[in-house]
Amino acid sequence: MKFFQLILIFVMVPGAVFSQDLHVHYDAYQDSLHYEFQGKVVSRPLLRKGGKIILHVTNYNDYLYELEVKTSEESYQVPSAGLGSMLLGGANSGTFDQLQGLLGTGGSVGNMFKSTSGGQGPLGMAGEDQDRAVSAQAKEQLRKFKEVMKEVAEIEEEISEVDNALQRELEEKKHYAFMQGEVFRLKTNTTLAPNMIRSLTEEYLEKLLDLKPGRELDLDDLIKQSDGQRAFGDKLDRQEINIGHLEGKMTEAEGIVLLLNTLNLPAGEQKNVNNSFEALTAKTSQLNEQLQAFRAVVPSLQDRELAALTSLRYLYEEVKAHSFSKRVTIDADADLTTLDIRLVPRDSFAGNLSAKSFAPVKVASYGGLKINASLGISFGSLFERPENYLVRDGQIFGDELDAFSPIITSFVHFYRQSKNDVSLAGTMGLGLGLGGEGGTGLQNYFFGPSLIIGKGQRVTLTSGLMGAKVDRLAQGLEVGDPYNETIVPLKSVYELGFFFGLSFNVLGN
Repeated sequence: MKFFQLILIFVMVPGAVFSQDLHVHYDAYQDSLHYEFQGKVVSRPLLRKGGKIILHVTNYNDYLYELEVKTSEESYQVPSAGLGSMLLGGANSGTFDQLQGLLGTGGSVGNMFKSTSGGQGPLGMAGEDQDRAVSAQAKEQLRKFKEVMKEVAEIEEEISEVDNALQRELEEKKHYAFMQGEVFRLKTNTTLAPNMIRSLTEEYLEKLLDLKPGRELDLDDLIKQSDGQRAFGDKLDRQEINIGHLEGKMTEAEGIVLLLNTLNLPAGEQKNVNNSFEALTAKTSQLNEQLQAFRAVVPSLQDRELAALTSLRYLYEEVKAHSFSKRVTIDADADLTTLDIRLVPRDSFAGNLSAKSFAPVKVASYGGLKINASLGISFGSLFERPENYLVRDGQIFGDELDAFSPIITSFVHFYRQSKNDVSLAGTMGLGLGLGGEGGTGLQNYFFGPSLIIGKGQRVTLTSGLMGAKVDRLAQGLEVGDPYNETIVPLKSVYELGFFFGLSFNVLGN
């Protein structure tokens, strides 16, 4: 009894102590699969019995689909009949669209004054060699003109900043009604990848809610954003002041240009000065037109309701935290566990959507106590060769029989399955001799180790000790003793030998 307890401890305890989880990562959108074991990517999914298969189905739209995972198990063993059986046999955006044409008619003010001539200054002026030929008065006016252009560039930075803010806010206003419905439509988009759905939704909401990087949106921000007309009007007033400063600089530059036209400037420099001033004049006029277009939009802007903004904030937090994935845990108790993964359309989705099925995932397991059986043929030989006894000339003679015997054998194997394709087992067997001299019928018993080959455990190689009944001389007689009777007294005794067997699991999986 203690012997079998020790065997069970040897077989079962290592599986309980060292069992680990296998993580199966399935990207449903990319239809890609990889396995991780103990934090490392592995190419062969293999798990000790008693562990768990943790399936991570990622990158699928769970707003559209429900995940369905069916498992089937397969164990490599003979049927319950056992040995006996073997032996026997959209919003209105018209006003905004009109304004968009004005907003996209050119670059920023600063870009209007940048030189397009290689190797020259910001105004495309000539180098020092030409400056020597210019009068002192012309040089002074050129210096003043450049100084004015430098101040214009500084004003331009402020104008550009306010302009970007106005356009950003205008874009948010333009798409506000659209966004309220679009963010919900994005959740049930059937063509976009889930990570793209999350990215687009976050992008739209961040613009709509005016979220700054690294800063959380609080109630004060929402209240401030709910007053759309006032905030937009403040920016327009600021921009009007900036344009006034720019007009002042344009007037100052105009006087300098008129004076320079009367002085002896090289033709190239005079052309650059005039072109820069014309660009400044055109840009100032354009900015005034744009400002008036912005002011025309103000009456059509509606203040945002605080409740609607709060609802969008909740949606933002939901999508940002949404994983578009699901985790399923399966116990690995069989030799082979097959996972069939399907995405089934949710009942709440009214569109025309069909279920998606993926290639099955097969995970092999090893370890645990297994009992298997096989049927085959063995070749056995006793340590002391059997003999046929006879009396001749008043003396007992022994005639040696076959050195080995072929035996039909049925084996039972006890083992802990290896993670490799070969498992070591302890084996007991029962054999039926195939005839010949000295055949011993069913009285052949086997015990020894086996090598069980293959995950299907079809082929088994076994060797070890064999016990069989043979006829030996009785009544203390030995070969060579004088004996005058016709019939030699015999007795049937068990003797040990050795064997080698090849068997097959012909009825199991």
